[in-house]
Amino acid sequence: MKKRITIFGSTGSIGESTLDIISDHFDLYEVVGLTINCNYKKLHEQVKKFNPKVVSINNNEAYKNFLSINTNQNLKVLNGNDSLIDILEFDTDMIVAGITGAIGLMPVIKATEMGKTIALANKESLVCSGSLITKLAEQSGSLILPIDSEHNAIHQVLDESNKSKISKLILTASGGPFLRKSELEMKN
Repeated sequence: MKKRITIFGSTGSIGESTLDIISDHFDLYEVVGLTINCNYKKLHEQVKKFNPKVVSINNNEAYKNFLSINTNQNLKVLNGNDSLIDILEFDTDMIVAGITGAIGLMPVIKATEMGKTIALANKESLVCSGSLITKLAEQSGSLILPIDSEHNAIHQVLDESNKSKISKLILTASGGPFLRKSELEMKN
């Protein structure tokens, strides 16, 4: 049976990388849903190639433009912030959380409550609500898999067989806002 996937942020780098993998494995995966903010032209190409059941377009102008070029009469087209939750009502096994920023938080929480497998690239979800998401995952049986390269490396190091061997983790500032900050600046 194919794994059914909904991709949040399908036109971004995480979404496109996910779709590239799916392209090579149509026998294993089915794209159920795609979400975007505003790149409706790229979404249109993705819809033609992957034939999802539903798409969510956050930006109103992009939503209108997409409707004007969409020819897939079987496609359900959702719009607005609430559509990021509504899309989860379509039967999916896994979500890929590739939306940047806090807007990706609510879909991750809802998918966790529903017991979905979550391929998580959205760091903000864990920064904002890590303890809640962890608790919900324990209650629902949801599996959270980090797919951002740095987070995935930590996840691999911390697998169950290695936990007792690790006493300390040191995360370096390899990029982002802390790259050139001193220890004193980071304490404040």
